[in-house]
Amino acid sequence: MISIIIPVYNGANVIHRAIDNVIKQTYRDWELIVVNDGSHDATEEKLSEYAVCDKIRIITKNNGGVSSARNMGINAAQGEYITFMDADDIIEETYLEQLCKGIGYDFIITGFCYNETPQVPCIRINQVKTKEKIAENISDYLQTDNFCFPWARMFRLSIIKKNNIRFDEKLRFGEDHVFNWTYLCYINSILIDRSTLYHKMSEDNSGVGYSNLTFDEIDYLDSSLFNLKCQMEHYYNTIITPALTNLFHIPFMKDYITYKKSSFYVDYYKKYHPEATEKEAYDHIAKYLFHPAICKIKKGTLTLKELNDFIDTPQKLFFNTKIKSIIIIPLLKMHLYKVVKLIISKI
Repeated sequence: MISIIIPVYNGANVIHRAIDNVIKQTYRDWELIVVNDGSHDATEEKLSEYAVCDKIRIITKNNGGVSSARNMGINAAQGEYITFMDADDIIEETYLEQLCKGIGYDFIITGFCYNETPQVPCIRINQVKTKEKIAENISDYLQTDNFCFPWARMFRLSIIKKNNIRFDEKLRFGEDHVFNWTYLCYINSILIDRSTLYHKMSEDNSGVGYSNLTFDEIDYLDSSLFNLKCQMEHYYNTIITPALTNLFHIPFMKDYITYKKSSFYVDYYKKYHPEATEKEAYDHIAKYLFHPAICKIKKGTLTLKELNDFIDTPQKLFFNTKIKSIIIIPLLKMHLYKVVKLIISKI
């Protein structure tokens, strides 16, 4: 059985569509858990219409955020596998049937459509059946955006519950990364499915966004990712590539650049490289945050508006999407220097 978990907050206008999508699935061995996260619109009234269906469970809780809602769904789930769906998204009728082709694997990753544009997993290998094979490719996996979100994925519930894997409720941003990376520390097989039967309809603008994070929040998130990187190296008995390791320190570039004006970045770099000199820290910045932008920072000529443009221009040029990680993080991680320099030159 597959447990589908849908967190919803003030989703009265869309939740019926999501539930009806699940009900219409061609694969029938499922349970649906809808967690009403303290909605104050007509969501509860809409959900009451489905109370008679024995395959649907409605859980109502005080508002605590999407992570707490998903965690409550995990705690209630009884299926062999779980998958997450956002309340305003759409799944085609054969979505669960397609996911079931991955039964037997620990982690099933599918493509999705965003604004009707297919987003296909950019991992070349379709099936990874052993822990050793995952180890051979783990650096490549982490350089993609395949682990940035929980929807359009399927997880083995026994692994989650045995290892007490939950969404970190202290995080206002990046909690999906941390959840997926934690899960990676306990699996032995992955299936990549390039079907695009999940349709991402929201603009992902209900969350905080990295530009509003405090220093302590950035520090906590980055430390979490760095610790997970170390845990993965131990679990897979391999070394994450040095370039990618460095990029773990800059998942949210604008904030780091902003703090750099008060010598933040040098101090932050030394947190992970205590023996580093100040020159080495600045060399690291120049190499991985791209020299043109850094030159402007050193001269004090890069304004906050330009920082915003530096982050926002690529997504407008390529995807017209508010899911910033789709283009920003892959640009960094793939080291597309010429593209980034071209973008910077337009600021």
